[in-house]
Amino acid sequence: MKKLIAIFIAALMVIGCFSVMAASAADTALITVDGKTYTVDIGNTLTYTVNLKTLHKITNGEFYLGYPQSVLSIANDSDFDFPVVGKNSVTYNYNENINNEFRFNFSNQANPIDFTNDGVLVTINFTVIAAGSGSIGFINETSSVPGELTRETVLSWVDTDYSINDELSNATFTETLTGYNTDVQPSEVTQPSEVTQPTEATQPTEATQSTVAPDPTTISVKAAKTSIYVDGTTKVTATVNNPVGATTFKSSNTGVATVKASGNVATITGKKAGSVTITATNNGKSASVKIKVSKKANPMTVKTKACSAKAKKNTTIKKATAFTIKNAKGTVTFKKTSGDKKITINKKSGNITVKKGLKKGKTFKLKVKVTAAGNTAYNASTKAVTVKIKIK
Repeated sequence: MKKLIAIFIAALMVIGCFSVMAASAADTALITVDGKTYTVDIGNTLTYTVNLKTLHKITNGEFYLGYPQSVLSIANDSDFDFPVVGKNSVTYNYNENINNEFRFNFSNQANPIDFTNDGVLVTINFTVIAAGSGSIGFINETSSVPGELTRETVLSWVDTDYSINDELSNATFTETLTGYNTDVQPSEVTQPSEVTQPTEATQPTEATQSTVAPDPTTISVKAAKTSIYVDGTTKVTATVNNPVGATTFKSSNTGVATVKASGNVATITGKKAGSVTITATNNGKSASVKIKVSKKANPMTVKTKACSAKAKKNTTIKKATAFTIKNAKGTVTFKKTSGDKKITINKKSGNITVKKGLKKGKTFKLKVKVTAAGNTAYNASTKAVTVKIKIK
């Protein structure tokens, strides 16, 4: 009898242990962050923090963050923190998640945001609502793998000449989690090795080849000349390592300069004075160069010829009699700068009027500014000349 009682008590102890284990398993969840798995209790508040470090100050950002909605829920709006960006500058969406995503972005910053010395990008509080497992991390929108930065997750930055670049590929992200069970140390995530099945003849199958990620595409550009005249041209050459498809070229303002590309070389033609950014793109990678377009000098030349007028009557001297004007670009106008008050010149026609009453035999000097207004291709030009008029 004592033996039966001992066996019964032992059985109860075993059942109790299994009950405690089951209750313990039912009250915990496993959360993976940045390659480490943490044991957390249901009801705990987890604080997930992302630190960001970049080479350039950022103007815009758009992020996709994955988390298991069956295990975690975002606490509430007030628990979000964007300490460097500023909460009022951020738009976020978590009520209508697709594939367990939390999305947020910031843009149109008055001043670039400085993450060059490392800073906290975002802090989010999660509540553990159920047992289970899952990962928190950046989502690659194509393959939905947490922890991967994708071209869908965009950082825009401003370089030294203030042109916009649409991707910052060398950003560094550090992800941490607090609020987990401190008595259970986080474990590194290990990937199971693939098991190959033998063939019918008990021969192993061919060894599977490991896939090697292709080398990343890089691109740089160089202009033969960074300053051209209107109607002038220059070549912009793109050097592309590991290209995917064709390289495209784009002008930031086709009114200032147009682009005609052939392969990795583009011909840039100036259209009007100004500055323009030429951007080459391949496989989502871009590089830019700034081109200045200027007007040409006005080639106008002006020569004068000796003229005569009558002392006893008003005299009109035609423009062609007094001036020889060549290669003027734009409308030509005339302005008297000095001379006798009885001698005037018409601003538009250039004809000179000499009123009667000037002393016979005397030569008078009329100083004139001749101006060519220029046009879209040429600057304005002014020449100062002197017309000698003898009174007969």
